[in-house]
Amino acid sequence: MVQRDNLDRNLALILWFLHVLESERDSRTIARSVLIYDELLLDWRAECERIGQELSVTWPLGLDAATREIDDFLERGLKHAAPVDTGVEDGLAKLAMRLYDDVCQRKVCDPGVFAEIEQEFVQLVSGLQPYLDLLNSAQLAMFKSSALQRDFETEQANAREQIEYRDKVIEEVWEQLADEKKNSAEQVAYREALVEGLNEQLESERKNTVEQIEYREALLAEIRQQLADEKENARNQVLYRDDIISDQAELMASRKFLLKSLIKQSLPSKS
Repeated sequence: MVQRDNLDRNLALILWFLHVLESERDSRTIARSVLIYDELLLDWRAECERIGQELSVTWPLGLDAATREIDDFLERGLKHAAPVDTGVEDGLAKLAMRLYDDVCQRKVCDPGVFAEIEQEFVQLVSGLQPYLDLLNSAQLAMFKSSALQRDFETEQANAREQIEYRDKVIEEVWEQLADEKKNSAEQVAYREALVEGLNEQLESERKNTVEQIEYREALLAEIRQQLADEKENARNQVLYRDDIISDQAELMASRKFLLKSLIKQSLPSKS
């Protein structure tokens, strides 16, 4: 309490005594067992077995079955406070150490020892009541101030965490925007390249189409010329055959005339 709440040392000792003495007095009618935190961290199994025997407790889960979980949970680093030797040996401090050492050594809460300690405690603090009232008021104000300071530090730490979180979110958003911008630029470049490729393909197909048309027109012209040549050749063939037929007809007529003449000459004369 002295370090945590910035309390006056004597006031902290008085509060400790009141807490311990009242706890011991009000629990005398029930089974009790003393557990020292350092010894729990040192050998929890032995301490749990001792507590079970002293309080006649059957643990719901056996110590063997719970070993792994307890070993993972208990760490010496969990002890955040340690006794501080201030070198001051006033009555309250010596009385507190006497009670603490007795409990630690014997592992029992002896009502006789606690009653004796309580009498000495009352004698020590009886003459300090006016001082304690004033000190308590001052410490209460200091405690509230310390509480406000802790609240402020907590809010400040929370604000820093919020700022760091928001900065991280903003950074992630900027990174995301940069990635999206880069992706958009790549998409635009890809589409431009695709359009350029399509234009080249269309131009190539247009050129190919023109060449095909020109080729077909040239082929059609050749076919037309060939047909014209064949038509002319056929006409010439017809004329040639007509001339041959005409010549043959004349030859046949000439032969026919000659034959008639020969026949007439071969016949006897009627005179």
